[in-house]
Parts: sequence; C-alpha cells; structure tokens
Amino acid sequence: MNATEIMQQWQRTLQPLLPQAHPYQLATVAAFSFGLAQARHCQLSRVALAVPGATRPASSERRWRRFLANERIDALHWASALTTHLLAGWGQRELLFLLDETPLGNRLRVIKVALAYRHRALPLLWRCYTFNAPPEPQPQMIEQLLNRLSECLPAGVGVTLLADRGLCYPHLMDVCRALGWHFVFRAQGQTRVCLADGRRCALQELARHPGSRFYGRGQAFKKAGWRAVNVVAVWPKGVPEAWLLVTDHEPNTRCCHLYRRRMWHEEAFRDEKSQGLQWQTSRVYDPAHAQRFRLMLSGCCWGWL
Repeated sequence: MNATEIMQQWQRTLQPLLPQAHPYQLATVAAFSFGLAQARHCQLSRVALAVPGATRPASSERRWRRFLANERIDALHWASALTTHLLAGWGQRELLFLLDETPLGNRLRVIKVALAYRHRALPLLWRCYTFNAPPEPQPQMIEQLLNRLSECLPAGVGVTLLADRGLCYPHLMDVCRALGWHFVFRAQGQTRVCLADGRRCALQELARHPGSRFYGRGQAFKKAGWRAVNVVAVWPKGVPEAWLLVTDHEPNTRCCHLYRRRMWHEEAFRDEKSQGLQWQTSRVYDPAHAQRFRLMLSGCCWGWL
C-alpha cells in the first residue's frame, strides 16, 4: 500500500467517526495528520512537502491555515467523538488517565487528559489558553474536561486519574468522586494531614530521608476543608525527593506503581516537542487555532495507533 492509499484509508476511517464534518474537512484532517506523521515535524512547510498527491505544498499550507482559523470547527467536539470511538473497544479493563499541563514557549499553555498506553500518553481531550491568562480558573477548566471525558466512556469501565502536585486540587478529588473515578495525586510537601491516629503534620514529615515510607489513612487539605484520603509517603533510594501521594486506592505499593506511569506523559511531551514532532516550531499561538492544531497532532497519534 503506497502513501496515497494509506492517506485515503485514514480518511475513510475518519468519516463514520466524524459524521458532522464536511468531506472537504475530512480530507483536510486526513492529509494534515498524515503529513505530520510522515514529516515527523510540526512546521507547516515541512508537513506540506510530506503529503502525497498533485496539490502544491503552498496550496496545502494555505488550506490548513484556513482550517485552523475556521471558527465553525469545534475541536473539542471532534476530539470527543474520536475519543468515544477509541475507548469503545477497551472492554472492562481499567483506564488510567494522565492529567498534565505543558507550555508551548512563553505564549501558550495546554491542559490535557491522556490515556496511559504502552509507555506513552495517547491524547484524548485538551484545552489551549494564553500563558498567564486562562479564560477561567484552572480547576474549572479541568472539571469541564473531565465531565466531558466521562461522557465518552463505555458503561462499567473503571478509571484512575493521575496528576502531579501542581494540579493536586481538593476540588479535583471531589470531581473524581462525583464521577466514580479513583485518583492518585502527588501532593505538595507542606500539605497538612490529619492521620487516623490523630497525629497532624505536613506530608513531608512522613518520609524524611531516602528509604523511609509510610502508608496510612486520614484527612488532608485543612485550609480547603478536610478531605478523607489515603496517604502514601515513600522516598525510594536513589531518588532526589519523596513521593507524597494522596489517593482513594488502598494505601500500598500499588499506588507507587500506578503513579510511576505518570512519567509516560513526560515521554509523550518529548515526542511532541523537543525529541519528536517539534510542536514549538508550528508558530500557532492563537488558543483557538492551537486547539484545532492539537486535533491534527492527536490525529497523528491516533493514526499510528
């Protein structure tokens, strides 16, 4: 099968998944995401050169820029449709979602929920916004993404959400519990906890040196209002600092094994940026345009899958 046939097959695959899309738009998505995969680079001029067919590269580039600027295309809606299809075949296996934020230079930020899959993070839903000027508080943006993602899940599937300490909000725990999801969050060292034996301390006091560990139950986040949590404080030897985790899973070593997979998101970011597709070279800085560009970037990942 040659490159043209592969791209056409990818377009036929997308058609039933995005029935609301015009055939011209589907052809654009297929060519754009296929070109990204072929070029392994996000600079539009390079992507255009990697797309097979008689269309001149300059024409393809203009076509894609029109797509990115098209306000009628709701990238989050399209991503939701693709995510629903992607997760439909997951069966009853537990889903492990990774929540993280990444900068694109000093202009954009992207908050993204991804599926942990084979040592990588498969992007599902995201929100792009201007650096230091989010359209609404970050916890609210995350809540909206998670509620949207919950609508894409097959019935009866279990979910665990992983998040780093920068996103360890008490409100996010409330959202997970409301959705019936499990969570494993890395917390700040100064986070106050009240343990089951009545002791009150900062999380960092539970693992003061390499080799120390603590597993227990209690409450956390005094300032925001105590939340019942299980606590895992582990400082593995050879690691520069302790892992301080709050979770609703049983407090044991499995929580550490789960949280270790959050690094798969870091690997995916490197694939998208410095060690892979060079997303930072796209020069797409408008949040709405970047939202649609991420659809192409994610389509590239979905196509590989």
